[in-house]
Amino acid sequence: MKRNERYGIVDFINPSGIIAYRVTGRKPDGTRVRQNFKSLAEAIQKKAELETDAITEADAIKLRSTRLNETQLRDAEAAVARLGDTPLLPAVDFYLRNFQEPVKTVALPIAFQEFLAAKVRSRTVDTFKSRVGAFAGQHGDKAVSDVLPEHLDRYLHQGKISNATRNNNRRALSSFFGWCVKQGYCRENPVAKVDAIKVERPEPEILTVAEIERLMRAAETFLPRRRITIKNQRVSQPVARTDLVGFMVPHLALLFFSGIRPTELQQLTWDDIDLEEKLITISARIAKMRQRRHVEISDNLLEWLAPARVKGFEIFPPNWRKYFTNLRKEAKINHWPGDVARHSYVSYHLATHKNEGYTAEQAGNSADIIQRHYRNLVKPKDAQAFWNIRPTKADSKVVGFRTADSG
Repeated sequence: MKRNERYGIVDFINPSGIIAYRVTGRKPDGTRVRQNFKSLAEAIQKKAELETDAITEADAIKLRSTRLNETQLRDAEAAVARLGDTPLLPAVDFYLRNFQEPVKTVALPIAFQEFLAAKVRSRTVDTFKSRVGAFAGQHGDKAVSDVLPEHLDRYLHQGKISNATRNNNRRALSSFFGWCVKQGYCRENPVAKVDAIKVERPEPEILTVAEIERLMRAAETFLPRRRITIKNQRVSQPVARTDLVGFMVPHLALLFFSGIRPTELQQLTWDDIDLEEKLITISARIAKMRQRRHVEISDNLLEWLAPARVKGFEIFPPNWRKYFTNLRKEAKINHWPGDVARHSYVSYHLATHKNEGYTAEQAGNSADIIQRHYRNLVKPKDAQAFWNIRPTKADSKVVGFRTADSG
């Protein structure tokens, strides 16, 4: 093959012993050519045809100066014509940054029902019904993708509610629309463009040792005004009225001396309380953050719980709210701020152990929250007195105990 030639002819002997002639080379587009012929004349003719075609193709490629095929070239020319003076490459970059697959058009109320069906825990469902359901009802004529930040902003600021409640509603709405994004019902979460309201968190309110002791003393002798049924570990049957004395004790003792959230306490059973190991298991099923934790049972809490366990008192008795109101009246506790029992536990626990991480682990909270809001609310002498609030009855000393389901 000469230096300026694109193709050459090579002769070789086939396995059959016959001489053959091969035309070899590459086309202008890089395609390799290897073609055999029986005679040299045929090979020379093919080589000449290929050289002629190569000149034509090379000129076409040189003129076009692109690897695009004819269809792609036509599309590019049409795109440039529609863009006018706008360069093509920035337009392509903008498309690549912003293109998203089309969303599924789903009515807001239907999406909300699907969202509720995906939730497992009943109290979670109830929370979203109250915080998101009203919004879905107000905008029932809209698809999820039609909801704008201004719709949410107006909803969050309507009515006479606290800013903390508005922020809680915003968090619930954000969870719902975040779920919708995953389902392909909207491209982005519109709540992200609605600012949360700045709320100055007040210092947690707690009860004094004297108030807590007064309440626990009242609980020891408290009787319901009407006969109720206490569920034994083995059977459920009416019990004598005198046996109901102190039936609110386990509920109150756990609130104050374990710091368990009221929503967690509602689902706690005696099976979750190991008096021998002195541990309470808050399973992921009932924990607020769905993270399992163990709460240690203090000595005074053990003394409150052991007799109640033997008697089969329920941790969360029926109509507890009504009885609790009456109990507070007897103890002369008129002011009851939200979560005051839990705030009291955290404050007294931190004052005793002086370890934010340990207190946070017991309460199922973050060490940062404990550090910022609960330090120095309680004096050491009051913390010591808190853990010494114990039953007054003579038979309440716990050396050993017999549970209701033991022989």
